[in-house]
Amino acid sequence: MEKQTGTHVQRLLAAALLALVLPVSVWTLQAQTPPEMQRIPFQIATGPISGSYLPAGEALAVLISHPPGLARCDTPGVCGPLGLIATTRSSSGSVSNALAVERGSVQSAILQGDVAAAAFAGTGPFAQTGPLKDLRVIARLHDDSLHIVVSPRVKIRRLKDLDGRRVAIDNTNGATETTVRQLLKAAGVSFGSLKIRRVAADKAAEDLQDNRIDAFFVLGVAPVRPVDQLMRRGFARLLSVDARTMQKLVRQSPMYRKASLPAGAYRGSKPVAQLGVGSLWVVHRSLSDQTVFQILRALWNPANQADLRSRSGFGPGVELHLSPENVPLPLHDGAKRFYASAQR
Repeated sequence: MEKQTGTHVQRLLAAALLALVLPVSVWTLQAQTPPEMQRIPFQIATGPISGSYLPAGEALAVLISHPPGLARCDTPGVCGPLGLIATTRSSSGSVSNALAVERGSVQSAILQGDVAAAAFAGTGPFAQTGPLKDLRVIARLHDDSLHIVVSPRVKIRRLKDLDGRRVAIDNTNGATETTVRQLLKAAGVSFGSLKIRRVAADKAAEDLQDNRIDAFFVLGVAPVRPVDQLMRRGFARLLSVDARTMQKLVRQSPMYRKASLPAGAYRGSKPVAQLGVGSLWVVHRSLSDQTVFQILRALWNPANQADLRSRSGFGPGVELHLSPENVPLPLHDGAKRFYASAQR
C-alpha cells in the first residue's frame, strides 16, 4: 500500500513538472521558428464563380503572395509581406462581402462601388444592419458594365419601355439590384412596375430564349458568357442607356462611368452605351498599416503590371492614378501612406 502511494505521488510530481516545462518548451520552439517558415493567411472574398470578381481576386492573390522560396519575390517590393499566402473565396457577391469584412470573418474583399457606398451609409441592402463603418478602401480596381439584355421579340427601344415588362434580376437586395434601382430611378422608371423574376444570369438567358421573360440585367466584363451565347444564336440584343440618364448617374456617384461597348463586341452587336460600375478592394480598418503598404507596393510594382494586364477582364481597367481618388469610403491609413509616397 505504501509503495502504491509513493508511486502515485511520483506520478503527480512528474505531471506537475511537465505542466511547468511544456509551455516554456512550446514558447522556445515558436521563438526559434525562422521567419521564412512563418505563414500569414490572407483571404480575398470575391463573388460568384461566373462573375468577374473571382478572376480579379485570383490575379491579386498571385501578385501579393510571398511564400518561402519563390524566386520572383527575391526582388524587393515585387511580392507582399514575407510569409503572406493570399487565397480567394467565392461568395454570393458584394453585399455578403461587405458584411464579412466588417465582421472580421475575411481579411479583404472586392466590392461593387455603389454597394460599398450603401454599406458605409447604411442604406439600400444595409438598411437593417446599419452603417458598416470599419470598411476601408485600399485600391480602385476594374469597371464592370451593366448589360441590359432584351428579347428581339418585344418592342423595347429605351429604358422606359421596360415599364410593366417581365424582367429577371438575380438576388433580392443584391448588388445588381442596387445598380438597377439607381438606373431606373434616373430614367424615370418605377422599379415596382417591373414583373420581377429572381434567377441567376444563366437561368435568365434560358428564360429569355424560351419567351418566359422580356429582359434581364447582368453585371460583368464583356463578353459575359450567357449574353454571348444568346447573341450568337440571335435570341437577344443589348439596350443602350440614353445620354440624359447616363449624365444623371455619373453626377450621382464617382463609381459610375459611361462605358462604350464597340460594335461587334458580341456577334452582330451595334455600339452600345452601358453603365460602368467601379469595383473597390476593401479591408477592415484594423489591418496593419505596414501590411497594406506592402500589399499595394506589390500590386503597383512595374514588374507586375504586364502579368496583371494579361489577365482577361481585369488588368486593362486598373489605373494607379485613379485608385486614391473619388471613392465613397475612407482610405486605409496604410493606403494613404502608399499613395502619398507613390505621387512624390
